[in-house]
Formats: sequence, C-alpha cells, structure tokens
Amino acid sequence: MEPPKDPEEPNGRAPERPAEAAAAAPPPGPPDTAAPLGRKAEAVARILAQPVPPVFVVAGSSMRPTIPPGSRVRVVPLAEPPVPGDVVVLEAAGRRTLHRVVHVVGDGETGLVFHAGDAPGGTGLAPLRAVIGKAVAILEPSDLPFPDLAHLPADVKRRYAMRLARCRAWATARRMATALRLTPPPAPGAEEAVRGVPPAPPGSDATPPTG
Repeated sequence: MEPPKDPEEPNGRAPERPAEAAAAAPPPGPPDTAAPLGRKAEAVARILAQPVPPVFVVAGSSMRPTIPPGSRVRVVPLAEPPVPGDVVVLEAAGRRTLHRVVHVVGDGETGLVFHAGDAPGGTGLAPLRAVIGKAVAILEPSDLPFPDLAHLPADVKRRYAMRLARCRAWATARRMATALRLTPPPAPGAEEAVRGVPPAPPGSDATPPTG
C-alpha cells in the first residue's frame, strides 16, 4: 500500500524551499535571557567605547611629587567605574587631565567624580563619564614606583585624606538636602565645575584652591 499523499502536493512530496530563502534565514540562536543593563553597567560600556591613549605624557606639575612633569604613564581602559585613590585620565572639552580620584558620588549619567593632583591645589568635579582611562604604571622615569594609596608620601597622603573627608561631608549634606527638598550645598572647591565647567588641563590648578 502506498503512503497517503499530501493533498496540496500532487506527487506526495514536501514543497521545496527556494535556495534564496533558506540562505537568508539565520540559524536559531540561544534565547535572549540577558537582563537590561543597570546604570553602572551602562556607564562601564560607555567608558570602554571611548578611545584611550596607551601612553599619557604628563605635561604639568599637578601630580608632583609622585608623577613629575615629563613622565610617561601607561593608561588602560577602565574595566569598572573608578574608585577613590585611582589615578585616571579625564577628558572634557577636548582636554585630558591626569588626576587622582578623591571621591565618587552616584553612578551612570548622574555620577560625579571629585579629582585632584597630588600637589597642593584645587579639587575638581567632573561627570563620571569624563573618566576615560586608568593609569597603571609609570614607564619613564623607570625608577619611579606607581603611586597607589599605600605608597604615597606622608604629606600627599595627609592632603588626600583631608580632601576625601571634605568630599564625603559634601556628599552626605547633598543627600540630606535632596531628601528634605532643600538646595544642595556647593561642592568643596568645585562650584564652577558643578555648573558644567570642564576640568582643568594637566598641570593647571584652575579650580578654587581647597588644599
């Protein structure tokens, strides 16, 4: 006995697909189970998408004595948002600055980063998205150790601690003011930066001095 024929196919064979249609149909992929990116993950993705100079030449003196003028510093893209103590490259208005992160407030599009040189001078404030890279090594002079927080000179460490305390106090006051729907206090030494002025170029201490 012959098998029953398909009523739509007189010869009982399945219809053949055109080669063009078969080629155009992509193979089924795994189901999309990825959850929407959070604000922090979006910030990391945006930072990683920006070009980062592999070697940053320090032109100014704001990072003295730990990174003197003329130093060549290796910079890598950020794998995660910066944390206090990191030495980073910030970019705004076409200018790049090598500074140490003092404090980070928030994340994503609304995140802010306080930054300063290791020398006496001002504390800048910039959007978190302005951070485009992290310094990881001093290439020249080759005898200089990388200045992480654990190996800072006593005066630089003391200056950093004072800046950090002021920035933390401001962040706390800002949160309280927001909760009470009051006007937040001005940022320490960064009133102009709060209004959108980009961070100063390397070696410049254009922000109001805070020690």
